[in-house]
Amino acid sequence: MGPVPRALQFKGGRKRRSKAQKQQTTALTASSASIVSSDDSKENDSGEHLQTAKRRGDHYQKELYATRKKLKRSHTTNANQAAVLAETRQENNHLNVQVHQLEAEVVELAAESSSLHSEVQSQKSARQVLSKKLNVVGQKVRRIPDRLETVATKATKKARDEFTQLFSFSLKEKGVVPDQTRDMINDLVALDGVRPNKVIGVLKRIAGKLGIAVTGNASDRTVRRIVKEGGVGSQMQFVEAVGNSKGVTPSSDGTTHKNINLEGHRATVIGPDNKKQTFFLGIGMAINHMSETQLEGWEELIETAYRIYKTSPRCQTADNARDFWLKVTGWHSDHAEDQKKLFRLIAAMKTRLERERRGERTIAEMAPAQWADILFKVSQAGVAAAGGITAWEQLDDAERLYRHDEAFTEFVRELGQEQFDKLTPEEKQSFDLFIWGGCCMHKNMNVFKGGVLGMQQWWVENGHPGPLKMFNRDNAAAATLGIGTEAATRAEDRTFGGAIKVSSLAGAIFRHKDQGARESGGDEVGGGLQQAEDTLRYFWDHETGLNICFPDTSNTRFQSHAAAYEIIVLHMELLLQFLVYVRENKASRALNHMELNVERGLSCWSTRHEFVVIALLNQNIDVPYMLEKRGPLRAEDNLLRLGPLHKKVRAHMEKIAANPKIITGTDATFETSSLDGKMWQNPEVVYAARARIVQWKLEHVDALIVAYCKAALIIWGRFDTEWADDGPISTLSQENIERAWLEVTNDGNESELGILRQASKSAPNMSLAYHNAMRMYKANKTSAFLPTLTPQDRQIIRAQVRKEDSSGSTRQKKHAQVVHMKEVVDRNTKRDDDRKDRADKVKQILAEVVAITSVQEFEAAFEIGRGSAGYLTVAALDLQLDWHLANSVKESTDSVETSASGIPTAKSGPKGRGNRANRYEYLKAAISKRSHTLERVAAGLCSIVEEPAPNEIAKFGAAELDGSPSPPVSPTSNLAPSSPLLEPVMATPAEAAAAAFEARMTRLEATIDQLAHKIENPPSPHAPSPAPSLAASAPDPGPGIFGNIVPGIKSALRLNPLFVFDGDRTRGRAFLHAVQTYARLLPEAFVENGEPSEEKVVRYALSFMALESVQRWAEHHTAKAVFPFPTWDVETVHSGAAVKSIDRQVRPAQRAINSTNTNQKPTKSN
Repeated sequence: MGPVPRALQFKGGRKRRSKAQKQQTTALTASSASIVSSDDSKENDSGEHLQTAKRRGDHYQKELYATRKKLKRSHTTNANQAAVLAETRQENNHLNVQVHQLEAEVVELAAESSSLHSEVQSQKSARQVLSKKLNVVGQKVRRIPDRLETVATKATKKARDEFTQLFSFSLKEKGVVPDQTRDMINDLVALDGVRPNKVIGVLKRIAGKLGIAVTGNASDRTVRRIVKEGGVGSQMQFVEAVGNSKGVTPSSDGTTHKNINLEGHRATVIGPDNKKQTFFLGIGMAINHMSETQLEGWEELIETAYRIYKTSPRCQTADNARDFWLKVTGWHSDHAEDQKKLFRLIAAMKTRLERERRGERTIAEMAPAQWADILFKVSQAGVAAAGGITAWEQLDDAERLYRHDEAFTEFVRELGQEQFDKLTPEEKQSFDLFIWGGCCMHKNMNVFKGGVLGMQQWWVENGHPGPLKMFNRDNAAAATLGIGTEAATRAEDRTFGGAIKVSSLAGAIFRHKDQGARESGGDEVGGGLQQAEDTLRYFWDHETGLNICFPDTSNTRFQSHAAAYEIIVLHMELLLQFLVYVRENKASRALNHMELNVERGLSCWSTRHEFVVIALLNQNIDVPYMLEKRGPLRAEDNLLRLGPLHKKVRAHMEKIAANPKIITGTDATFETSSLDGKMWQNPEVVYAARARIVQWKLEHVDALIVAYCKAALIIWGRFDTEWADDGPISTLSQENIERAWLEVTNDGNESELGILRQASKSAPNMSLAYHNAMRMYKANKTSAFLPTLTPQDRQIIRAQVRKEDSSGSTRQKKHAQVVHMKEVVDRNTKRDDDRKDRADKVKQILAEVVAITSVQEFEAAFEIGRGSAGYLTVAALDLQLDWHLANSVKESTDSVETSASGIPTAKSGPKGRGNRANRYEYLKAAISKRSHTLERVAAGLCSIVEEPAPNEIAKFGAAELDGSPSPPVSPTSNLAPSSPLLEPVMATPAEAAAAAFEARMTRLEATIDQLAHKIENPPSPHAPSPAPSLAASAPDPGPGIFGNIVPGIKSALRLNPLFVFDGDRTRGRAFLHAVQTYARLLPEAFVENGEPSEEKVVRYALSFMALESVQRWAEHHTAKAVFPFPTWDVETVHSGAAVKSIDRQVRPAQRAINSTNTNQKPTKSN
């Protein structure tokens, strides 16, 4: 059986004692009994036994100690044995579990064996079934290739469909253009300039080339609305940027296009990090250019932008248009007075809105108990403003509410002002920060104009012959043919010359601003502007190797005139040579009037002074100044920081004015002559200008430079006031200078206005709203902003555009323009009617005045004392002065508007008539002057009656004698059409002479009567002027030139010669009429052997015709049945030999006339 387990050795739970232990226990028990018995005998023998008991006790104690140790070891042994027992029991349990598991496995194996047996049986059955299936599978395998081919075909078709879907694009999703497609259309139209009616076609064409099929379509109207959506999105972008900014500086500019006032709007938003973004806010129509109207346009623009933004979920604040104006810190514009007034209006509005906002915040912080006191005060103020409680009760509810709101607003404003007054000066400046800055380009332009005027004034003041005047065709004819007449004087006064005029005409010839005129090749500026512009560039390229384009002086292009002078100084000889080429390549072999003016201006010695002066100053001052303002290497881009630059410009001009040799001296260098001390932009211009001074012997260049600089310094003093030492900019902190950042020039607004003008040429039907949306999308970079909007925001934008389209706002603005025009007409008509009524009343009062026309009578009346009858009061003196003023011709002086008698028109004020003594002097002078005038007229009439001068009589026609203006003078004669002609009656020489003398005397008597009547009854200044008489028609030539002429009568007339006829059919009738008139008025010049000779008339006419014209004229009229000179044998005279004979006889004289009249050849006016 093997050894007994340790756990079974202790069965019973207790260990048996050994034999030794039992003996020891018996001994101890006996010892204990002996000890107990000895206690009884202690009393008898205590001494003897005490010692023994002690020894025994010690022995027992040692025995007890040893026993205890044994007992302890026994307990330890028992514990170890218990642990061994527990371990043995655990092993036993484990063995039992294993036995049970083995039993279960035996059962499972038995079951599995039974299952395997059953499965073997079933496998035998299934083997037969599988054999059958194997046969079926074999058949399927044989069909697999056909099925694979079918699957491959379906997969290929599916892949092809997916590929087609991948490389196709649909413009619409469920009938709506998606946002991504809208952004793409906006980019193509606004950024790339594709026309809205072409954008879908362009999109499909590009996609087709890329292998992408585009399906669907979008109408032109849809495309235009999409573009407008970009504009609305740009407005939202602007409002959002303003909300996150620390300052906004708007700018504006205006122009007129097709008689419509247009106002451009831009604004620069300064971010918290001083990052700037300039927004274009659109161009608006205005009924006029007044500052108040411009302010209304700005307010409407801002209100619209904030209204759109507040409808979007993107808006998370309560900001409104008032917050925009509170953030405005600067204003940029040109120097026009209307812009300065607009700045003042906006400054006042900003102050008002800031105080209202401050007052509202103060009220919001008050306790509710204080609100009742406020309402009570406001109500009292409203009642007081209405005129008391009685007047208040008579008002309706709407009027009461309006007055109450006005009173409340005023109270809030006053409360805000009280709170504002408590701030420190620095805080006040920060809240009220609003700075105006003027465009530096306009500063320089006005200074340039002032300098040019200074040069023009120098010629006059120093008595030197100034630049040659550039007459246009009409003024040239008036000044040449009507010397001493009012027309000639007017032509002289209105015609100017000089460098500016020459460069303007040259720009009109060589680079005209109107592309249509270039392509039409009109005769206005030389018969082919495009040809002149292109051929000039070809000419320069051939001669210099440079493809130079003449500056665009005919357009409003900054510094174009100065650039033109530089080209003229560099290439003067080439320009003159080019004009020679132009003349010689024309069929007429002559320059037109404008080209002749340019040629004469380029050759004018005085004008060349101005060319050189402006070219030098431009390179030394203007070009460096503009590079500092808008050049790529400029030091400052903030207008507020350019004060030192402008002081430097003025100091440099003063230095040049003190010593012009700084820029004209041969040893002058750019370090001392240039404003920035750097090399000139075009050094060859400076060197060429200095050489021209010597080459052209220009003596007055230094003096003109001094005159230019002195005049320019005066203008600088008017246009750089922003940086005055005590100005608002001088007190700004660096932070506020950044908050009020201003652009240096106003080029942005001017560019936008120019872009609109050019766009309207290519798309004249484009609406202003569409143009604004397209330009705002591009200029404001809205393409990056739109993708950040949510679909809900995009839906709001689309709804806004549809609302704007259906509102007819553009049409309403156009109607407002018409209404304004009607109001202006009504206002002017009413003003004219009122003025006429006042004039009638004055005329009626003056008609009742007994005028004093004698100095003696006036002095006698003036000596009457105060209070006496007939005393001349101030009012009576004014009536007399008004009578003399009304019966004299007004003229204008430099300081006071006076009449021909020297009477001021104003009765009071600094330019008035003064006190009674001054009125006495004025009236006495007027009476004396009137008396002397009457005496001179009477003396002149007597001399005319005594000895009439035929020449003088011939100068006056019947129309002039009766006070009506004469018709215009014919260009073919220096006589008025009403000049007396001999009566067409056949008579003897004596009878004709008598009749002519009698007719002259009759007209002279009528003239004397009319002049006397006008002297006695002077016309009222308010009387309507007589209607001008119509020009007399050309006289009928009759059956022949001399059919009605009586030979032997010598005319006293001195006529101008005929004009040169070059064969132009449009002037043929005028030439024939001139010949007939000349022959009728000077018959003695065409008499041969005492008889009038038509042959002499024809020969005289042919001498004023070009040779080719004579030949064509002769050949043409030879074949005609009716000839203007029926008494002459045309066929004989106009044979080839006759024409040659005529040419030999009259050609020398005709050549001489042509040589003297070439520059006076009439052409179309420039």
